[in-house]
Amino acid sequence: MIIDGKIFSSKNFINKLRKEKFSIFLLWMMSRKEQHGYEIIKTINKDPCIPSFPASRIYPLLHDLSQKGLLSQKKIMQGKRSRKIYAITAKGRAVLEKAKEHLNKSPLVVAYMEDMLK
Repeated sequence: MIIDGKIFSSKNFINKLRKEKFSIFLLWMMSRKEQHGYEIIKTINKDPCIPSFPASRIYPLLHDLSQKGLLSQKKIMQGKRSRKIYAITAKGRAVLEKAKEHLNKSPLVVAYMEDMLK
């Protein structure tokens, strides 16, 4: 399969989709509340319906989203510890809005989500 001029195996394609979906999920979380990485991990891992995600998977995604300008980060001191607080940027909000529009364009996806959330 070729996407953006790159060749992906089926497994790599599935992994890329998962990463993109999870990235949108992280943007959504940051749109609700600024958080530091450990707080994000605790929030996700508290939900029994979401698979547990180790820090080794979350932090690289947060870094990628920051590098793309979708999240901003600021360092604050908590006691002797420095923490990076992540917040969604205007560009990140635009990407999140595009993702919502994309999902809402599919009557099948909308019907599925409405039915599953009843």
